[in-house]
Parts: sequence; C-alpha cells; structure tokens
Amino acid sequence: MIKLLAILSIVVCVCSKNYAQKIPLSGSVKDSSEKISLKNAVIYLKNQDNSRLVAFTRAGENGNFEFKHTLPGNYLMVVTYPGYVDWIDSVQIGGKTTGNIPVFLITKVHLLEEVIVKNIVSPIRIKGDTTEFLADSFHVRPGATVEELLKVLPGLSVNAKGEIKAYGQSVQNVLVDGEEFFGNDPTMATQNLNKSDIAKVQLYDKKSDKSVITGIDDGVKQKTINLILKDDAKKGYFGELLGGTDFNNFYQAKATISRFTSTVKMGALFVVDRTGRDVDVGDFGTFDVRRDGIPESIQASGMYNKKFGSAGNTTANNITYNHLDIIGSSSTEIKYILPDTVYYSNQYRNNKSSSWQEVLNSKNLFKLDSATTLTVNAKALRGQTTSNITSNGNFLAGDNTTVINASKQNNNSTSNNNTENADLFLKRVFNKAGTKFFTLGASFASNHTNGENILSNTTTYYAAGTPSSQQVLDQKKMTISSMHKEEFVASYVNPFSKNLSLNLNYTFTTTNTDQDIRTYENRNGKYDSLNMLYSNHYKFNNIYHQVGSSLNFASKKLSGRAGLSVQSIRLKQIDVYTDSLRTRTFINFFPTAGLSWKYSKTGTMNFNYYGRTQQPTLTQLQPIRNNDDPLNIQIGNPDLKPSFSHTLAFDLSNIKEVTGRLIRFNASVTVLQNNFSSISNIDNQGRRVFQTVNVDGDYSFNTWVSFYRTVKFFGDNLDVTIQPDFTQRHYTNFINAARNSTDVSSFSPMLYITRRFSPKFPFNLQFTYSYQLNHSVSSVSTGLPTNYSIHDIGLYLTYIPKNGWRFYSNNFYSIRQKLSPADINTNSLIWTVSIEKLLSKKANLYGIFKVNDILKQNLGFTRTISSTSITENRYATVPRFALFSLQWRFNKNRNPAN
Repeated sequence: MIKLLAILSIVVCVCSKNYAQKIPLSGSVKDSSEKISLKNAVIYLKNQDNSRLVAFTRAGENGNFEFKHTLPGNYLMVVTYPGYVDWIDSVQIGGKTTGNIPVFLITKVHLLEEVIVKNIVSPIRIKGDTTEFLADSFHVRPGATVEELLKVLPGLSVNAKGEIKAYGQSVQNVLVDGEEFFGNDPTMATQNLNKSDIAKVQLYDKKSDKSVITGIDDGVKQKTINLILKDDAKKGYFGELLGGTDFNNFYQAKATISRFTSTVKMGALFVVDRTGRDVDVGDFGTFDVRRDGIPESIQASGMYNKKFGSAGNTTANNITYNHLDIIGSSSTEIKYILPDTVYYSNQYRNNKSSSWQEVLNSKNLFKLDSATTLTVNAKALRGQTTSNITSNGNFLAGDNTTVINASKQNNNSTSNNNTENADLFLKRVFNKAGTKFFTLGASFASNHTNGENILSNTTTYYAAGTPSSQQVLDQKKMTISSMHKEEFVASYVNPFSKNLSLNLNYTFTTTNTDQDIRTYENRNGKYDSLNMLYSNHYKFNNIYHQVGSSLNFASKKLSGRAGLSVQSIRLKQIDVYTDSLRTRTFINFFPTAGLSWKYSKTGTMNFNYYGRTQQPTLTQLQPIRNNDDPLNIQIGNPDLKPSFSHTLAFDLSNIKEVTGRLIRFNASVTVLQNNFSSISNIDNQGRRVFQTVNVDGDYSFNTWVSFYRTVKFFGDNLDVTIQPDFTQRHYTNFINAARNSTDVSSFSPMLYITRRFSPKFPFNLQFTYSYQLNHSVSSVSTGLPTNYSIHDIGLYLTYIPKNGWRFYSNNFYSIRQKLSPADINTNSLIWTVSIEKLLSKKANLYGIFKVNDILKQNLGFTRTISSTSITENRYATVPRFALFSLQWRFNKNRNPAN
C-alpha cells in the first residue's frame, strides 16, 4: 500500500499543471520612419521585479506577434532588431495595456534624441573555455542552497552524497570568488551558501597552479566551479544552527558562522552526525561512509581569507579536523569465468574502524613591486587510522557446491600518516602587458607513514570435498615508509608580437623513497621471530631532467599552441638486505598541441592533443613477497617500462542567447603504449597470483552531447537537458597464460526536466532519467553475459505555500537487470520526505520532520562485470529513520534567505 501511495504521488506531481487564467497579448513591429514591417523581430517578456525571462517570440511575415499563454501581471517587454535601437516598455497583462501593442523601432543611425539602449543578457554565456550561468535566471525555491541551484543548471547533476558532475565529469573543486571555501570539500560551499547570494556560476577546467604561474602546460586540469558572490553578500555575517534526533540511534548537529567583507572572508564550522553524511578531508582523500556501514563523524573547520596591502596581496587559510567511526558488515560474491572452467568465491566481513585527520592549507600571493610577485603555498596533514576486520569465506568449484578452500581471518591494524607539501614561485614581468615574464619555482613534498598490522589467518584446502591441508598464519607486520621530493623549475615567456609568444622551460626533479617492511612470526606468544621471506627493505632514487618549449598564438577568434618536452629519467633501486643495486634510464617525449576557434559570437571549437608518460608505482615494481592475503598474492615486476598515452580531444560549444539554448559536444580518444595490465594465474586450489605487465594496443573512446533549452508546457516553463554519452574501451590482460582481449562499450543517455519555481504557483518539480547499457566481448570467456543495463529514475518535488510550510519529496528508483532468472531482485525505490514549518519569521526559525527511506529499500549493492569475472557486493547502509530537527539561519546586512 505504501509503494502504491508513493507511485501515486509521483503520478500526481507529473500530471499537475497550472489552470490559472491565460490572457493573450499581441502586437506588431514596424520601422518608425518608413512604417515597414520588421519580419523576425525578437520580442521578450521579462518579470518586472527580477528581470527573469518569462517568454519570447518572433514577429511573423507582417511584423505581427502574439503571446498566447500569459499570466496576469506586470512585465517588461523588450523588442530587438538588427540595426535598430532596442524598444523597452512596461506592460500590464490583464490591465489597460492588454491587447494589440504597436511597436515602432528607431534605426541607430537616425538616433538623435536621448534613447536608453539596454543590452539583453543571456542566462548562459561562453567565454573562452568558461561556461557562465547567471544565477537569477534559474528558478529554485526561496532560501535554496547553492546545491539546489546546481541541480537545475544545464549539464550539471548532484547526487545524494553531494557529488557534482558536469557533462558526465566529476567536479573536484568549488571556489568562492576564486578562493577555496573551508578547504577543498565542494559540499562546504554548495551546502552552506544560499543561492540568493550568488551572481554567477562559472564552470571551467582549472589548470594546476604551476601551469597558471609559469605558462607551462602540464596537462593537469580539474573540473572546477567558481561561485561569484553578489556585492551585498560580501557584507556582514551569516550562519546556521541545526540540531536533530530520532530519540534513539540517529542524530545530527551543525553550527556555522561566516563573516564577509570586501577584503575578508572568515568562518567556522562544527558538525556531528550519525545519519550517513560523507566526511571529506580535502586534497588528501575522502572517507566513503555510505558503503562501509553506520558512520559517526565529527568535523570542525576554520577559514580565514584576506586581501591586504595597497598592492593587492592575498592570503587564504583553512584548518580542518575530522573524526570518523564506522561499524559495518558486507558480503562479496565473485564468479570467475576462465578459459577452461568456472569458480565461485564468497566472502563475509565485519569491520570496525576509527580515523582522525588534521589538515592545514595556506595559499599566499605577495606583490613585491609592480612587476614582481611571490606565491607561497603550503599544506600539511597528520592522521591515524585503526581498524579491526574479521572475515570468513570459501572458494567453490564450477558446480557452486564443491569446496576448494575455506578461510578465516582476523586483521587488526594501526597506521599513522604525516604529509607536507610546499610550493614557491617568483615571477618577474618585463612589459606593461604582462606577456613577457620569467618564473623561478621550487616545490617540496614529504610523506612519512608507519603502521602495525597483526594478521591471523587460517586457510583450509580441500580435495574431493574433504580437508587435505591447512595453512596457518599468525604474524605482525611493521611498516615504515618515507618519501621526499624536490622540484625546481625555470620558465621564460617571450612575445614576438601581439599574437605570438614562445615559452622555454626547464624542470629538475628528484624523489627519494624508503620502504621497510618487517614480518614477525608468533613464537611462544611473542612476535619476535623475523621472517626474511616476507620482509624487505628497498630504497628508490629517481632523477628527472626535462626541457621543453611551446609556441603560442592568440587572436580575437583563433588561438593555438604547439609544444614538445623531452625528459631524461634515471631510476635507481637498492635492496638493503642483499646490498644489490639496479639502475635504469629512459628518455620520454611530451608533445602537446591545441587549437581554439571562436567561429561565432557564441560558438567555440577546441582541438587538443596531449602525449603523457606514466611511471610504474613502487608496488608494481618491487620484486617482494606479500602474504597479507594468502589467496591473492601480488608479485612485483622490476622490468616494467613507463606507459605512454596519446590523447586527442574535440569540444564544441554553442549558445543561442535569445532562447538560452545550449549545445555542447565532446569527443576524445586515447591510445596507450606499454599500458599497465596484469597477468593472473588461478590454480586448482583457488589461489590467485597476479603481476603487472606492459601491453600494447589498448585504447578508449568517449563522446557525449549535451542539449539544453527552455520549453513551454501547459503554460509552464520547463528546463530540459538531454545528454547521451557513449564510451568504448579495448584492453588486454592475461588469464592463466591465455591472452585475453576485451571490448567494453557503454551507452548512457540522460534526461533532466525541471519545472521552474514561481511565487504564484510555488512548487518546483525535477525529473531525471538515466539509462546505462554495458556490452562486453571477451576473447577467452564466452559464458560472461554481454549485456547489463541499469535504469535510474528520479523525481524531486518542492512545494512551498505562503503559510510558512515547506514540503519536499525525493523519489529515486533504480532498476537493475537480472543476469539470470534465478537472481535476487535488486531493484529499489528510495523515497525520502521532509516537512518544514516556519516557527518564527523574524528569527528565520524552522521545525523539520524528515523520514529517510520510507519504503526501507535502500539496498547496499554494487555489481561490477569485467572480462573474466562478475562481482556483487552487498553492504550495510543507514536504515530507515525519522528525524526531528530545529534549524535557525541568521544574517546581518543581507537579505533574509527564507
């Protein structure tokens, strides 16, 4: 019955429409002197209070136009035609001006009297490689957060964890006026700032600090959102107090306060939570609490950003403390499909962990004089993680009943980590335009980790269904590792002309790594017997010399670049136990090229090529033994060669300013040489031994199209985004000595429909649909399903009448294809409802009642299909709960956000 009510609520929301009286408005557009009709003149209707676009049309053959479905009210009508002055006037629909409105336009060349010319501002703009959205042009509920705004922007999506995607790519940074907001956690800005405070949302690929300062294109880019604040949002202070509980197991509390001025941004935040909120620790990683069990978290953050001095010096600082406790359980089922047989693996785990981290981040810019700047950035982290994992499992033959092995494991570990980074760049400009400059830079990084792991493992092997042998491990592993890295760079940019410049650069890098792993066996109750087979001590020294140049061209419509860097690498590996030395030398090439063409006022094309080298990791290289998991053993490969990738990308953007229509197209292909793959061998006792190897011929291809525009539906404005995405990947690995080539393709069309929020009809409706079809073909496995699909449907309703109530209903339905008729149904409908009541308008105080997962269908489930295996993971998640909360938002010198 509850499911039926949920489905009925969705149907009612989708079928609801506005039955208010619609009044037609018509007119004609003519030349003021010649009285000739102006065909195809553009006519806008905009809200007189907030200048939001309401409707638009074009004049017909006789210059006549008509708005058939308009609501009563006061509007601003704008008429534009090339070569004529814009006509702007107020109209009252349902009042005296309703009817036929004659419009006479004056040519610009005959403009002699005082006429105010007003530019029409599109809600979406493209400036170079930046897409810019005007926040007030997109409608959400009063008091909405930035996160709610991002959900209605074309090409952007936000999931339940607050993770943002733009055109299918993850957004890694959210800045406020170009600065970090409480560190690198995007949700700090999106969930704590109000939409009403945002003037613009900018989306672009952010280059690394090194690339921006030195002009060296290192190919490092991160999808970034920059929130531009309105002027009045930079004055006064604002904050929030929130507390909630279900009077049993779940609770949350939050306190934030921020003070903004024209030169200072400062704030503090404190959060305690047991409802499943993710905790982020900035650049050094994220605790993923949704798949590990029931989390309890504490987070405290402080921020201080300031502009000082007459030269415009800046400093941006934040400190964050996170503490996270998790208790959970999970099960993993794997089906291995090999060339000659099939195996099944089942694993059941219980885990308990506790982690804390402290992160300090500081970015500083000092203008030493009018031509010299010094940039100093520093980051530091220290933390500790303790965990206890108990597990048991078995490995079965192809009949899924005959036991090959069974294992029980208890793992207690403690790990301490300290990381420091620092960058310094001195830049000297030699001309007024700032196009000729020299940069010196130095970077320093260090990491120190020490850990202790007590491992107890019993593995029993079977023959013909009966135990034949047993392997017992009772060990303590002590690990100490350290890394120190220094990098020095020099870059010179010289302009040959206004449009042409040359960049010359040199980089020297040295990295020293020390890893000492000692394994002790339990003898007579003490871990004091060193096991040399599973102990090792390696030192690595890598030295890089890189020389590069790039030629850059830029004009009003066309810009391009072509560059090449040559890198010499010397790798030295020392085995301290055997006193042996191994050295290797490589020469790497880094070609790069790009072309950007602004083919129209609102259209841009980009072509880019990058060649990149990737070095093997320490774990992939070192020829050591590791028995942490006796059934999965990794072997190092000291003969690995660096991998090289060629990437070619094409991007097209086009906007129609009249309608706000946006089209983006992207296609990219990557070809890999000496790609890192694996060779795996699974014996008849269920033991898997794997090693990283180099392969050639791997490639990947991806293309997507994003189309957005506003359409009319029964008098309502609907924002519609359609985004199909296609990916093709070819990769090679080895299974039990057989070469396996796999082709995997994925097709993922997505649809987003949003009904705009209106004060007269105060509800917002957002519908999302995505479909993912995965298809794979393997050269050695014919029994693997070649098709697997997932349908995700979301319906999000906001209803805010004028009596102080707020109603939210979020429905998310996942339909997962069964791989066989006997599979368990893994479909889920997650329905969450929140009801809020304004308790004090003056104090902006709300009472909130929220029910999470009403239907109790939040399944902790993931499925992964590869060329030789099917993996299904089930894990504990936060169950259904009802939370009662009080929320107080306060501010001074700013408009209330309710």
